[in-house]
Amino acid sequence: MSNKTISVLKLRQVIRLYNQGKGSKAIAGMLFISRNTIKKYLHIFLSSGLSYDTFSAMSDLELSQKFLVAAHPEKSQRQIDMEALLPGICRELKRKGVTKEMLYRQYKEKYLRVGTTLYKLVHRPLISGDYIEEKIPWSYEVLRQDYGKNNLPDIEKYDGFCIIPNHTDYKQQVQNKHTTKMNL
Repeated sequence: MSNKTISVLKLRQVIRLYNQGKGSKAIAGMLFISRNTIKKYLHIFLSSGLSYDTFSAMSDLELSQKFLVAAHPEKSQRQIDMEALLPGICRELKRKGVTKEMLYRQYKEKYLRVGTTLYKLVHRPLISGDYIEEKIPWSYEVLRQDYGKNNLPDIEKYDGFCIIPNHTDYKQQVQNKHTTKMNL
């Protein structure tokens, strides 16, 4: 597998062979490591500004802290959110008639009900590459046609809309009212 983390011993061998004048292709062949991984560690070594003698004198702990990437990087918020959804997705997939495509569509498409009106939340692209969220009135009949009578997505329910321009502590819901963002 290319670009994976290697041991400190392999790192020492890579740098030693490079110092002896070997190229990344030759080093990769001798150590059975992909060329991309060799290039990655050579780039880190060359950009560090260390001489070969300084590099050789460093302890294994110092080398691993300076050169080796953490084996388990911190999880992003998106990954944490997705992992929280997995038990529900597994449970839903066991039901008859439920497909991965249907669940994905439910995940991507968000709906909300304000009063007695159903809205679909869509992200309209802007020329800048950003998106703006819009609420489009939607029909319950179309929702039933898309998902089937027994597989309707969870729909958040609100009594009405309100506009509270508080940029430091924005809340999606205030006293069972859906807060709309105010463009300044």
